Amino acid sequence: MWASNAAVWTVGVATSHYRGAWLSPMPGGCQFCCCLCVGGFPADYTGHSEPVAAMGKRITPRSAMAAGGGNMQSSAPCLVEEEQTAEDMMAVAQRRKWLVSKFLREELSESFLKRQQGKVEQLRRCSFYMEILSGQAEPEEEELQSRLPISVFQFIDPEKFQRMKNMAASQTKLQLLLLEKLLEQLERGRAALVGMVTGGDSCGWGRLWQGVSHLHRLQKDFLHLLVPRRLHLKHQLVANTSAAKIPPLRLGLRLRNPVVFDRAGSVAFRDRVSLAWRSLGQPCPPEKYELGFRLREEEEAEQGAVSVSGNHLEIHNLLSDRLYEFHLRRADTHMLVYQAWHDSITLRTCP
Repeated sequence: MWASNAAVWTVGVATSHYRGAWLSPMPGGCQFCCCLCVGGFPADYTGHSEPVAAMGKRITPRSAMAAGGGNMQSSAPCLVEEEQTAEDMMAVAQRRKWLVSKFLREELSESFLKRQQGKVEQLRRCSFYMEILSGQAEPEEEELQSRLPISVFQFIDPEKFQRMKNMAASQTKLQLLLLEKLLEQLERGRAALVGMVTGGDSCGWGRLWQGVSHLHRLQKDFLHLLVPRRLHLKHQLVANTSAAKIPPLRLGLRLRNPVVFDRAGSVAFRDRVSLAWRSLGQPCPPEKYELGFRLREEEEAEQGAVSVSGNHLEIHNLLSDRLYEFHLRRADTHMLVYQAWHDSITLRTCP
């Protein structure tokens, strides 16, 4: 399956001369670190020099008198202490709010969510193929067919291979569903966090930080799931045989970008159409496609289908001044696991 276990975010305990703890720096150079103590942020951790009082050291009446002179019986030192503590707490609250706003602006921005939404939409349109690789090969190497003799495949059990294809299809559907759910949770969580920061929500810092940590975990899981990974091999693909020494095998998923019609290159004439298509983001490889068409304006419409190799086709003997719908998808092969989407185009023939 594509995914592995979710990453764990560690919590480190502060050293003895600081009161509190903070989360360890996040991956990818993210320095989003928040002190959990009420006093404030350690100066050598955040890079900002803070007063000693901001690190949890309270100003006592004795120390206040020693610093500015005065009567121990006077209430002035207590007032100074209270004012200083209130200012420190306000500064800490503002600093924490700024850090949360920075996270929402840089790590989980609206533009980031829009980009990820586009990636999920394209994944749903992709074709998923199972690839069989040598267990001794590196993941970056080419498919097994280019490294081992063709005769190896005659030892693969067809029934077990089909079961693995069915399992891979189920895992692919589940993975796409999980991506959609995670993206929805990220969008809702971000909206809720924005409301806490800007809407005057009276929630405490603990609840605010809990929301940030939860969104970080969701974001980590989501980005990990975007990349297809090796499949879990439950069945032994190679039948027990001593005829040949077969290396250990592993399975993975390979994506092919969706195939779409070339809108500018597809043209209708009086009794024929010329259709062209391409693979998004990459050259159209030489492979087989299934192209179907039907007449949209009648109940018992004329329809047909044809298999074609290449990336263009002309269809003749069509009716003039009629609306035709054409749809295109990759042809089914023994390695195709999942393909739920096909592109379509509507053209009207000339009068």
